[in-house]
Amino acid sequence: MTLDRTAQVRCNIGPDEIADWGPQLQVSFGESQRVATRQRTFSDVATGAVGLVVDSCGMLALVLDQRSAAMDLGIGPGDQITLAPLTDAPQTGTTSPVSMRAR
Repeated sequence: MTLDRTAQVRCNIGPDEIADWGPQLQVSFGESQRVATRQRTFSDVATGAVGLVVDSCGMLALVLDQRSAAMDLGIGPGDQITLAPLTDAPQTGTTSPVSMRAR
């Protein structure tokens, strides 16, 4: 994962990899867990909710509407984030470290 200049949390996961997981996903990072809802655009994300959109590179990104997902969620360089199907079953998912570099 990387953080872009708009502070969305860009994933190295394509939408096809989670196509069967439903419209909502469990997002785990550090000691925190949130539910992210797939949306088409930033503005489709409800106030206070976490959205999952396809970014300009065709990959998934965690976003908040008109706010920094990285800052508000407390996600930074080196943090691992796990996306998993939202179920009552034990969670398995895809984990990726966050890295930042100067542009």
